[in-house]
Amino acid sequence: NLTFATTNGDFCVRGVLPKSVAEDNPANIGIMFWAVDYNNTMLALLNNKGRVVLFNRSAGAWQEIFAIADAPGFKAEPGAANDLRVNAVDGRITVFLNGNQLRAVRAQVPAGRLRFGI
Repeated sequence: NLTFATTNGDFCVRGVLPKSVAEDNPANIGIMFWAVDYNNTMLALLNNKGRVVLFNRSAGAWQEIFAIADAPGFKAEPGAANDLRVNAVDGRITVFLNGNQLRAVRAQVPAGRLRFGI
């Protein structure tokens, strides 16, 4: 999103995940937020096996903040829509899947005009 910037936000994406083409190459939907640029951002991902991961990318290097395998509320049925939501407010990040709160963590909010997207 290059239209406007935001520090605090409640971000959500709804997606239907296809089957993986290969076992080691899952399909994902995700929300990027607190993005200074593509090398400095936060990213929440859901894959088609029900795994939710929160990543931080700093100076181009990825760091996994947390991962939840078999996340509660994951809809695995073919054609099922899943809602991945991130509430990022005042240095607290809370991740939800289909209305189920998965985890909340504190994080340093970057300085500058922060972007978001899917």
